[in-house]
Amino acid sequence: MLAERVSGLAIGLIIYILLARHLSVADFGRLQYAISFCGLLGLLAGLGLDAIMVRQIVKEPDRCGVYLGTSAALRTGAGLAVIAVLMVASSLAGHDLDLQWMTLVISLALLPQAVTVVEFFFQARVAARWSSLARASAWLAGAAFVGTCILTEAPLELFAGQPLVEALILAAALLLAYRVFPEGRVAWSFDRELAIQLLREAWPLALSMGLVSLYAHIDRVMVRALLGDEATGLYAAAAKVSEAWYFLPAVIVSSVFPALVRARETSKEHYLRRLQDLYDLMVWMAVLIAVPFSIWSDDLLALCFGEEFRQAGTVLGVHIWTGILVFLGVASGRWMILEGLSQAYLGRTLAGVTANVFGNWLLIPRLGMVGAAVSTLAAQFVVVIAFDAFWPQTRPAFRMKCRSLFPIHRFGRH
Repeated sequence: MLAERVSGLAIGLIIYILLARHLSVADFGRLQYAISFCGLLGLLAGLGLDAIMVRQIVKEPDRCGVYLGTSAALRTGAGLAVIAVLMVASSLAGHDLDLQWMTLVISLALLPQAVTVVEFFFQARVAARWSSLARASAWLAGAAFVGTCILTEAPLELFAGQPLVEALILAAALLLAYRVFPEGRVAWSFDRELAIQLLREAWPLALSMGLVSLYAHIDRVMVRALLGDEATGLYAAAAKVSEAWYFLPAVIVSSVFPALVRARETSKEHYLRRLQDLYDLMVWMAVLIAVPFSIWSDDLLALCFGEEFRQAGTVLGVHIWTGILVFLGVASGRWMILEGLSQAYLGRTLAGVTANVFGNWLLIPRLGMVGAAVSTLAAQFVVVIAFDAFWPQTRPAFRMKCRSLFPIHRFGRH
C-alpha cells in the first residue's frame, strides 16, 4: 500500500506540476475550483461504510458476498443522488456552461467508485496489495490521459475527464483482482433488510463524510468566491503540496485497523497501548514532514510550479502544520467508529465545518490566501483536539493525543 501511494503521489505531483505550468494560473485555478466544487459532496457518495464494512467482513466472512453487493448498490444510488444535487447547485451558483460541463464530467467519477467496495474485502483479509495494484493502474491511466491532453493542447474542459478515467480503470482493475484472488469468487447479492440496517448504522457517518467533503474543499471554493480564479490557482498549488502527504495516515490506519479490532476483543490494555503507539507515530511523522516544508516553502513552490507561484509560499508554510492534526484525526476517527461513537464523530465534524466556514469568511478578506490556510489550521484544532476535551466519551482520546503532542508526559509515566 505504501509503495502504491508513494508512486501515486509522485505521478500525481508530476502531473499536477505539469498542469500548473501548462495552463495559466487563472485556468489552473478554474480547473481546481471545479474539482473542489464536486468535492464538496464527493465523500457523501461513500455513505461512510468503509470502517463498518471492514469490521463486519472480519466478523462474518461467510456473508462477504451479501455485504459487498448491498454496499455497492447503496453507493450507486448515493452517487446518482450526489451528481443530481451538484448539477442543480452548479446551475444555481451561476456557473457558465463550460464550468457546468466540467462539473458533470468530474462528478460522473462517483458512479464507478461504487465498485471500490472490493477494497473492504482486501482490507479485512490484510491483503491490500491487490487493491494497491489496482490503484496504481488507475494512477498511470490518469497520468497518461493528462499527458495526452497536454501534448495535444486540449481545451481546458477536457482536462476535467481525469477523475472519471481513473475511476473507470480502478473499478475494472479491482473487479479483476477480486476474481483472481483465491477467496474472491463469491457472488454478490443485495439484501434489503441488510441495506436498511447498514443505512441505520451508517447515516451519522455518511453525514459526517458529507461534512468532511465540505470541510476539505470549502477553502478553495471560498477563495475563488472572494479572491478570484488566479488566487485559487495559487492557493490550490500550496495546499496540494501540503495535502499530498495525507495518504500516509490512511495507509497505516487501514493496515492496522483489523488488528485493532481483534486487540480490543482480547485485551483492553494491549488495545490501548497499540492505540497510543499509533497516535505517537502519526504526530512525529507529520512533524518530520512539516519542518522542512515550512522552512523552504517559497523556493519549493517556485521550483515546482514556476516563479509566479512563489507568492503562495507563506500559505504552504502555514498549511503544512495542519498535517499534524490531520494525521491524528484519521487515527482517532477510526477509534471513534470502533467504539461506536458515530454521533460524536458527526458532532466534531460539524464543529470543524462551522469553524472553517466562519474562519474563511472572517480571515480571507483580511489576510487573503493566508487567511484560508490559518482558518484550515484552526478548524482542524477544533475538530481533533478541542472537541474531544468537551465531549465526555472522547476525553480518553483527548488525553492520549496530548501525550502524543507532548511525549514527555508519556515517558514520565514509564
